[in-house]
Amino acid sequence: MSVVRTIPRKSRLSTLVDQAGGLSVGAAKRRAQANLDVMKPKALEIIGARVEALANLAEPVTPEDALPTRIDAYRLSSEIIDAAGMFEMRDLCAAAKGLCDILDAVSPDDRLDWRIVTVHAQSMRLLMTLADDAQAERAAVTDHLRKVLSHRLGV
Repeated sequence: MSVVRTIPRKSRLSTLVDQAGGLSVGAAKRRAQANLDVMKPKALEIIGARVEALANLAEPVTPEDALPTRIDAYRLSSEIIDAAGMFEMRDLCAAAKGLCDILDAVSPDDRLDWRIVTVHAQSMRLLMTLADDAQAERAAVTDHLRKVLSHRLGV
């Protein structure tokens, strides 16, 4: 007759967790925030460049230009979300996400009212220039963009 014997093995991770030392959650958060603060100027530079590129996108003239231009607008908005998201720029992310949602909802055969892209780009410019404590102004801008989104998508 055979007997199955199992030999419990303690993982390296559980051994490390049980040892003294390491960082407290508060210290880890402070260290992470300090690392983010170093990257914020570069992120703001990237966001500004993407917003300007979005604002400078020319309205497509021919139907053949429409889809590639919309793809460029979507890519730029997505890159704004990527750069602004880690710094909790929620209003800027909401504006870029709203534009992505509108661009996503338009079928390749439909014509997009390009003023929507222009308004979103100008709104993002404005949001970048507003002071952090200008909450009422920020809310007004994002509110108007939400109305555009609601009107276009019926949500």
